[in-house]
Amino acid sequence: VNAQPIFITLMGLVILRFLATLGCYVSGVPGGFLAPILTLGTLLGLFFYACLNYLLPVSLPPAMFALAGMAGLFAAVIRAPLTGI
Repeated sequence: VNAQPIFITLMGLVILRFLATLGCYVSGVPGGFLAPILTLGTLLGLFFYACLNYLLPVSLPPAMFALAGMAGLFAAVIRAPLTGI
């Protein structure tokens, strides 16, 4: 299924995931920081794909944007791009 992501749905998921990540981190519950950051990066990459596809239709698969968003946010958060890659 080649469903196009919807702007409002993706932005809502980004906001909810960000708030959930903050809630988990602030509460001190053990659970890691890796999975929430990767999920948030994936959603941001897909949101960027949706915006780009709306302005200028692209033939690249959305998974490429999801992976790039995941790697970019992870490398930015840990402040070590080579380690993140």
